[in-house]
Amino acid sequence: MSDPAHPVKIRDFGLPGQQPGASGPIPEQLHGMISLGAHGNRIYFGYGTNKNGIMQIVDRDKLTHGPKEPSAENLLYPEVGRLVMTPFNGAHTAFPMPKMPIAEFAKDAVGADRDIVMIVDEQIRNECEEPRQMAWFVDVTIEAHPMVISNFQVPEASGDFCFARRPLRHPRFERKHGADFL
Repeated sequence: MSDPAHPVKIRDFGLPGQQPGASGPIPEQLHGMISLGAHGNRIYFGYGTNKNGIMQIVDRDKLTHGPKEPSAENLLYPEVGRLVMTPFNGAHTAFPMPKMPIAEFAKDAVGADRDIVMIVDEQIRNECEEPRQMAWFVDVTIEAHPMVISNFQVPEASGDFCFARRPLRHPRFERKHGADFL
């Protein structure tokens, strides 16, 4: 997209099992990805909107300049990290928050700043007809070993959780302003 008036296809990309001619189980669909741009050299992919979630961290340069044929080996080539979630939870959005200062670790010799990814699932079925979807906070400072460090959910005690609201589904700000705020 260096010239939005003249987009150029770079390559087909996904998880192994999604490429043409693959056999066996097909991984959940890609919902979206967020890039840190050329300077940040990372793209965060979220697969599985509300189940079988996978958060994948990809080297942007290897993705754009690596082998183009969508073989299983070539699809894994740019991957630097992956978190496989439980079958109950998806990875609708993987939102990177690099270099987050952690107040509790401020005086530590190493690790006062952490690279965090917030993974948000999407509740699709109404009235609690599927597992509870939440927001997950993942420490990706060591990219090869992403680790869930916290989660957030709207408590049932807040009232009418199952009938009146879908709290983790497209906030009002996103609907009004689109994805441009990312």
